[in-house]
Amino acid sequence: MAHCNGNSLNIWDSRWIPRSSSFQVITPQNLLYVQIRVCDRIDTHNAAWHATLVENIFLHVDAAIILDIPFCASWPEDKLVWHYTSDGSFTVRSAYHTINMSKCTALGSSSRPSRGVWRTVWSLRIPPCLKLFGWRLCKGIIPYGYNIA
Repeated sequence: MAHCNGNSLNIWDSRWIPRSSSFQVITPQNLLYVQIRVCDRIDTHNAAWHATLVENIFLHVDAAIILDIPFCASWPEDKLVWHYTSDGSFTVRSAYHTINMSKCTALGSSSRPSRGVWRTVWSLRIPPCLKLFGWRLCKGIIPYGYNIA
């Protein structure tokens, strides 16, 4: 995702929207606004969005997200930042964590039980090997078709 003043960001092609899946707008591209940059929708004198212009181009979903993006008083140059760390720097650790979180999301909420569920599982009167098997299965560390692939 970009962190910027918007001078070098095309509103259709650049990754500038704080949306965790793609960081891009979902509004279909309007041929009247092909070469519009993000900065063209910012009122730099008042440090605010040109709300009417944003709402005229984008779907309501995108417009609401855009209008919630805050401005930095220093208007820094455009630069790419890694959204998944607090300082914007890419690390292998953050990428690993992001991939694991997306796997858990793809598998559904049933694969990530809450702590209360785990307390119940560990307190059950069943053989420890079954508890451990269930835990390993939920963590995705048992080699089976999906994990091996």
